[in-house]
Amino acid sequence: MRKRHFASSIIKSGQVRIFINGLDGSETSVILFGKPGDIFGELAMIDGLTRSASAVALGETVLYTMSRESFRQQMRQFPQLALNFMKILSQRVRYNTRQVDSLATMGVPQRLARKLLELAQDYGRVENSGVFIDMSLTQTNLASLIGATRESTNKSLREFRKQGWIRLDSGQISILDPDALRVQVTA
Repeated sequence: MRKRHFASSIIKSGQVRIFINGLDGSETSVILFGKPGDIFGELAMIDGLTRSASAVALGETVLYTMSRESFRQQMRQFPQLALNFMKILSQRVRYNTRQVDSLATMGVPQRLARKLLELAQDYGRVENSGVFIDMSLTQTNLASLIGATRESTNKSLREFRKQGWIRLDSGQISILDPDALRVQVTA
């Protein structure tokens, strides 16, 4: 029997998109990671099952990897690590619950507004004109993150820009009116 080797990855720099493949061959993004210290691949390390999603680097990315055995050894040696890890898993469950709720109850404009606010909170940099999302996002990636088509996402982005809520510059997004986006989420 072939021994499986599981590893978890920790971002040193760059961005990683986590996605799942649909039965029809489509990809649905689950989450984007881009902060140093973000971890992914942890579920397979815990339960020993195959990975539940795939990962792809968005541009130049540097990762640290940790084997399953090393991970378990570190958890035993440093109980605080185990507690911190459980906190991360808890945050992921809450995030996924919000995502399912969004897909079930919100239209594309509301999901897009919510995602832009989340990205601004997680990756935003305050500037004079608003909050710059320090992450390159294609319309396809953004659409995949909100469970929509690129066309419907592009339509909502155009409307948000027309309303003066966001600015788009070569794949970069700045939030100019976060309050208007918050109102859009509850509309």
